[in-house]
Amino acid sequence: MVVADHTAFRTVLVYRLFYQPDILVVGHTGAVTAAQSTIQETVIGFGVDVILVDFGLHSNSALDLIRDIGALVSDAAILAIARLDDPEHLTPAVEADAAGLIQRADTQDDIIAAIRPLGADEPLLTPAEVRQWLRLAAEVRDCDRVVLDAKARLSHPEREVLQLLANGCGDNDIVEDLTISYKTVRTQVHLIFAKLGVDSRLQTVVFAARYGAVTIR
Repeated sequence: MVVADHTAFRTVLVYRLFYQPDILVVGHTGAVTAAQSTIQETVIGFGVDVILVDFGLHSNSALDLIRDIGALVSDAAILAIARLDDPEHLTPAVEADAAGLIQRADTQDDIIAAIRPLGADEPLLTPAEVRQWLRLAAEVRDCDRVVLDAKARLSHPEREVLQLLANGCGDNDIVEDLTISYKTVRTQVHLIFAKLGVDSRLQTVVFAARYGAVTIR
């Protein structure tokens, strides 16, 4: 079964798979909700050995689907198609028991070649690779905890200054907007630097925007 929201990619891949004598496509869809119902139907009618899940769907939706597949089809192998340089989203896929990871930029021949061993119950990821990904998952979680701790340490006044920095405001604008002194602005900015572990206003805004501490307008 193929789950991918990019219509052209999915259509061509399914077409190629149709002409593989040892592979039968029992269903394909571009929507997560449709995938869940289709999986339930095809398990009853045909059985499913391999399910391709494209992270182009949306990383969180794809992860939710992978977890749901584990509950619906315990013996189906999941092949996650994604950018392999995006460990933040791929490590949860491995934790959710994806049997293989493949680069979205790889050719469809590579994808088809990856399906065959999975269909024969041969995982693409070796135990060493799984351990590596799980270690990376632990590092990502540790990083997330550090970020959450840093955000939590910001006081309300510091958050106000941080948001104004993200809005492109300089010291004069912040003084006028918050009715505080220049000395207070500089103090707040240095406290923000220390709490977020950054060295410049640009790094501060980039960090805050990446982790949702500010709203970019």
